[in-house]
Amino acid sequence: MEEQTIYFYDSETENVKKEHIFLNNFEPSPFKADDDFLYQTVEHYYQCHKFDNYEENPEFKLIFEEIR
Repeated sequence: MEEQTIYFYDSETENVKKEHIFLNNFEPSPFKADDDFLYQTVEHYYQCHKFDNYEENPEFKLIFEEIR
């Protein structure tokens, strides 16, 4: 089996195939998570949850809301 590298960025190039663009963390793909918030991308979800312990750090709540 021949090895192939899959490149997934936001636009088609010589290396990036159109069918792989959806693998990008920034591909618009809104979804509602278990926390009942609507996230626009997987990256939004990931970044928000770096700050989701705002019970311990109240200033994180503002950051969480801004990212979300």
